[in-house]
Formats: sequence, C-alpha cells, structure tokens
Amino acid sequence: MQGFVRERFSPDHLQFVRELRAVSNNLNQLARHANAVAHAASVTELERALDSVTRILKTVRYDRKDR
Repeated sequence: MQGFVRERFSPDHLQFVRELRAVSNNLNQLARHANAVAHAASVTELERALDSVTRILKTVRYDRKDR
C-alpha cells in the first residue's frame, strides 16, 4: 500500500482559506455584476480579485509542498 499522511492545516493555512473564500465570494459577485451591466471597471476589479486568489493559492501550495 502506497500513500502518505498530511498533517492538519496550520492556523496560518486556515487564515488563507478564510481569505480565499472571501475573495472568491467577491469574485463571484463582481462576475455577476459585470455580466449584468457589462461594465468595464468590473473587469479591472475581477482581474485584481483573480490575482489575489492566485497569490493565496500559490502561497498555500508552496508552503504545503515541503511537508
């Protein structure tokens, strides 16, 4: 049998998950708004939110890779 056991998320990782959820919720709201009104400013806000999500995911993945 091959496999491995990962340790639980640290408090820092849990904070990242909470932040990711908040940013994801905002991203969904902005996407709905952009689709409803086709507003150019919403595209910039969506790109910023996506950058935030990407940055958080990379941080969590990098930090957990070494465990």
